[in-house]
Order: sequence, then structure tokens, then C-alpha cells
Amino acid sequence: MDMPVVQPGEEQQDKDVPDAAPSPIVHPPAPAALPLKDQPPGANENGTEQENAPVPSTVGRLFFTVQRRDGTIGTSSCTASTVAAGGGSKIITAGHCVHAGDNTTWYSNFVFAPAYYKGDIPYGLWFGERWGTFTGWARDGDPSWDQAVIQVERKLSGSVVDTVGGNGLVGGHGPDVAGNRIWGYPADAPFDGELPYYCDGDATGRWLSTDSQMDCGMNGGASGGPWLKDRIDANLGYTWAVTSRCESGWFSEECALTKLFSTPNPVEIFNLVDL
Repeated sequence: MDMPVVQPGEEQQDKDVPDAAPSPIVHPPAPAALPLKDQPPGANENGTEQENAPVPSTVGRLFFTVQRRDGTIGTSSCTASTVAAGGGSKIITAGHCVHAGDNTTWYSNFVFAPAYYKGDIPYGLWFGERWGTFTGWARDGDPSWDQAVIQVERKLSGSVVDTVGGNGLVGGHGPDVAGNRIWGYPADAPFDGELPYYCDGDATGRWLSTDSQMDCGMNGGASGGPWLKDRIDANLGYTWAVTSRCESGWFSEECALTKLFSTPNPVEIFNLVDL
């Protein structure tokens, strides 16, 4: 799904956003049992293939049906990840991956493929049953609320978190996070959505904004990807934000990922996950 492109200076601090407050921490659980199939052989880092970098089992590609503004129907994709809350059946992504933000158009037919890699689906497909986003996004298109949660099916073998594990969920700690890792499935040229990419670095706050940002060359399709801190291993960490949009620089056409920062609404996102 294309990420909204924001020009520098367009955003202002939302005066109605309350001060940040400490929020609950949900700790990540490992899979209850080893999967039947090994993970794919590699991932990419900033455009360079790293065959020894495992694709995390908790992150995957999200496919869905969209209704375009001209009324035609098509398909698109984003990135999503499991969360250790909501009964083990919830994944988190961007709000614009479930709703157009126009007060009318919901998307449908969600399918989550954990650890998707060049068409390989080592943990199978998980079909969406319910989904929701904040009114601030669905009605107003406010990027401060560009988060969404999808409940996927439970299988006879258990929930998606039982199968692949689930990342923790944390908020309320500030916009500057060292040692951050972003995962995504960028799908616009020169990417094609078939490979997961990651960027490592330090996320920093943005002036006159509740957002945080980090330089990363991913683009549309990476929306909804988790921003992970305090990683435990290749599969597990603590999600503190998701990729929301792409920002054009003052002096460069290169895109940097700007994510929805979870401090303005830490309690709300926990409530949404637990619905």
C-alpha cells in the first residue's frame, strides 16, 4: 500500500494530544512449539542481501482487497506483525492498510503470511476475521492515529502467536529510541514486495510533531511494519511503533520512513489490541 508522502513543515503538534504517560508492557512469548518448517534463508538490510539474516517469524506480508476512489477493486499489500496481547490472535499494522481514511472505505479480505519470503509461506496463511482502526484515522485521516489491529483466525493447532511467537508492546517512553530495528516488505520500484528488508539505527523525535523518524530507504508496502526495541532474538522484541508514511527531504528525493509514535495514545492502542 502506498505510504502518504508528507512534505517538510506540513505537520504541526496536535494540541489535543495529552502528555505522555507510562503505559503497560506486554512481554513477548516464544512459540509454544517449533514450526514444522524452517524459516526462509535470509533477509535484506538497506538493499544489500544478507543470506545469514533470518526472517523473523513474527513479521509478515499482509495482503488485502482495496476499493479505489474511482470505484474499481484491486489488491494491495502492507507489512504486519504479531503482538503478545488480544488472546494471541492479533496482528498490528498501519491504519491506512485497513481503511482509506476518507470516512467511508474499509478494505477487506485480509491474509497474513508470517515470514513471507519470495512466495514461501513457512507458517501458512492466516485469514482476517475482524479489524479496526482509530476514529481519528478512519474519519479524519489524522496520521497521529494511523494504527490498526486485525484479528486473524485460530487454527486447530492454536493461535498465530502460539505458532510464530508474538512481539511485546510498549509505549510512553519518548521519541528517541537507540538501537531500533524497522522491518518491512517494500513493494514499489525498485522493490517488489517479495523480500523483507530491515533498517537498523537510532530513531529520533521530529520538531513540532509527536512522531519519531529514522532514515530508511523502504517505500510503499513497508507500511505497518514494526519498529522494535530491546530485541531478544531474531524473532522477538518490543514493538513501540509502526511505519506510517514517507517523508520527502528538503534537499533529497530519497525517502525516509516516518512512523506513528505511540506516546500520544499508548493506552488506546493497548485497548484496541484487546478488543
